[in-house]
Amino acid sequence: MDKTKGLLAVFCACMTSGLAGVYFEMVLKGSKADLWIRNVQLSLFSLLPAVCAVFAPGLSLVGGPAKPNPTAGQPIFANFGAWAWAVVLIQVRRLSPLAVILMSTS
Repeated sequence: MDKTKGLLAVFCACMTSGLAGVYFEMVLKGSKADLWIRNVQLSLFSLLPAVCAVFAPGLSLVGGPAKPNPTAGQPIFANFGAWAWAVVLIQVRRLSPLAVILMSTS
């Protein structure tokens, strides 16, 4: 493992998350549409890649032969460990109040 690559990945994730939050706020403030409609519209951008990953796991988008899927046939959360669940719970705890604030201020 390369610590520099890991740190760079975390930095990029933080920056894109912050930019996404600012863009989302800008879209909400400059729009007459309801919050739920805007959420659906913005989530549609990630729907196609997610559907491709679920229903076509052998599809390679970068060229070359696709690698066989070692987790085929396993339940969807089979490889979730304690750290993965901790991250999920932290994100839920962090973003739930934000959703309430955005709904009450809009």
